[in-house]
Amino acid sequence: MPSYTAGVPVAQGIQTIWQFFERFKPVHVWIQGPDFDRPVLEDLFRQYGMAMPWKYSANRDCRTTWALAFPGVKKPLPPHQAMDDCLGTLEGLQSALSELGRRAAF
Repeated sequence: MPSYTAGVPVAQGIQTIWQFFERFKPVHVWIQGPDFDRPVLEDLFRQYGMAMPWKYSANRDCRTTWALAFPGVKKPLPPHQAMDDCLGTLEGLQSALSELGRRAAF
């Protein structure tokens, strides 16, 4: 497995994402804002002659989920580094989904 903290060539990263979707076929794709992640990835896939490996309707937004779980609370931001961003987003999403689940239980 490549060291993602050191970075990988774009072509290798796009291929890795494509292989992930081919192997696991996720139903939903969690993104950090629909106006950034998807358009950037869509453009990269197009540049490499590949179609997006998921449909637009699979998108789920982490920021909206956080805002629903914690209205008015700003999510803490890690230093801007790709892996830290990813892990911070996953931790925030997990916290938000847990909070929403806790509320739904009552």
